[in-house]
Amino acid sequence: MDKAVALLSVFGLGMCFSLLGSIGVKLMPRLKIDQGHFGSLISSFMFSCLLGSLVMGITVDKIGYKPVAVFGFVATAVCIFILANAKSYSAAFLPCLLLGFGAMAMNTVGNTLIPQILFEGKNPAAASNLGNVFFGLGLFLTPLLVSLLFRKTSYEIAVGALGILVLIPTVLVFGAEFPKGNAGFSIGSAVALLKEPGALVAAL
Repeated sequence: MDKAVALLSVFGLGMCFSLLGSIGVKLMPRLKIDQGHFGSLISSFMFSCLLGSLVMGITVDKIGYKPVAVFGFVATAVCIFILANAKSYSAAFLPCLLLGFGAMAMNTVGNTLIPQILFEGKNPAAASNLGNVFFGLGLFLTPLLVSLLFRKTSYEIAVGALGILVLIPTVLVFGAEFPKGNAGFSIGSAVALLKEPGALVAAL
């Protein structure tokens, strides 16, 4: 169960990063916005990813993987459901902003668990590569699925189906056993990384 949750977390992360681009052709006329406003929706998502990445690692260390995984899947699904029914720019902006926190919760769960639990933790490089495959599948399959659904059904049902797809792994979380987080995390140590040139270059 824990392996499935980890891999589906990075799959969901891939879905998040391709979601707006996949539905944009239908979303823009629906919201009556131009490409500039659509770009601001993407920017709000990316900005919240930045904030989410700063807090999710600490949160996993404090409360463990299970609640963060549940939050990631549920929050992402809720944001997608709201986008499925949004009919104005203001109604779409908030879920785009919050989507980043759901995405980064899945990112933290998936990318920290995968090297620990796949291949019994003995081959973290191969485990990470397999995780990247599932992330890529999320990126690749989302626009294909959306395109297919747009031809078969309404915008609301098509986008809502993506929300259901993200929500399904929540069931697996409750049956999984996860390793404990690193309770020895120090915010001071994290802040100290800001002095490291390599960390600054990577951030830029």
